[in-house]
Amino acid sequence: GAVRGVRFTPRGLRVETVGDRKPRGLCGSGLLSLAARLGEAEALDPFGRLREPGEVDPSLRDRLVRLPSPVPGGHPLRAFRFCDDPPLHLTQGDLRELRLATGALRAALEVTLLRGGVREEQVEECVLAGAFGAGISREDAVRAGVLPQAWAGRIRVLGAGALLGLERALREGDRAWDRVRDLARRAEHI
Repeated sequence: GAVRGVRFTPRGLRVETVGDRKPRGLCGSGLLSLAARLGEAEALDPFGRLREPGEVDPSLRDRLVRLPSPVPGGHPLRAFRFCDDPPLHLTQGDLRELRLATGALRAALEVTLLRGGVREEQVEECVLAGAFGAGISREDAVRAGVLPQAWAGRIRVLGAGALLGLERALREGDRAWDRVRDLARRAEHI
């Protein structure tokens, strides 16, 4: 039931969930997808803040809402209702945390490139692996700022890369294990 993708269609907002079940919340790929769609629809200002209802396309106005503060006497929360049944919201706080996570990922990427002596434009291929990597859209990762725009055509989704590597090493025997050991020796923790 985790929302993993969001699309705006002429008939309205459509969510794609894990297991094609009733939506229950957002997972990481859904958060990136929704943020990318909101950016495309210009429902976010240049700083990633939700715009006021009067500043967005009329089809989105009723989805920009104010939720009661979770803190007694606090200010209402700005939010975007992305699901009606049950009502699910993306808050301004969620977007702030996404910006922080995106910044941390980009900083890690920049440090890794710097330590390796590689410029962003020299990267021939970016491989997204693991459950998260397999679940996110390449386009959404670029639109949301997780990966550089220059890499848009160089991203490949691998999925269970560790399992595939293990299977390959088991099939290929000693030569493959020698390559695995060599890679382990040369790998550097940053």
